[in-house]
Amino acid sequence: AQQLDSLAANYGVDLGNTWKAKQLKNVLDGDGTIDGITNQVKQMAKQQYGAFASQLDAGQTMSEIADPYVQKMSDLLEMDPSSIGLNNSLIQKALTAKDKNGNPAAMNLTDFANAVRADPRWQYTANAKQQVADVTSGLLKSFGLMA
Repeated sequence: AQQLDSLAANYGVDLGNTWKAKQLKNVLDGDGTIDGITNQVKQMAKQQYGAFASQLDAGQTMSEIADPYVQKMSDLLEMDPSSIGLNNSLIQKALTAKDKNGNPAAMNLTDFANAVRADPRWQYTANAKQQVADVTSGLLKSFGLMA
């Protein structure tokens, strides 16, 4: 059961208690294996996160793929990265983005950073205050009011 919970967390999918119970029963009855379940979970992740199918096929997990987004969000919101899961709405937005034609596409980190800065929590961070101070200083310099 812990392995299934870990798989779900690493691949960013919700397995549901009924599905997990059935898979555990299959393994205990000899009708399934953890490797088989892992492949099923990977297929679910490929359906949910279509832009990353080739990376999932290459052996990466969604946790590994999402790490740059988690780190960027952690930095901007001054949060512990371990408190940001794949089910976070901003992370989901980045991982399930679509291109202009509606096809699955990874959100680039610049667009993701802008989305994080649009989050109301950002305005209360030290880096938000620093950015405001930098912009204010730049404006004052451009008007010759500050050296």
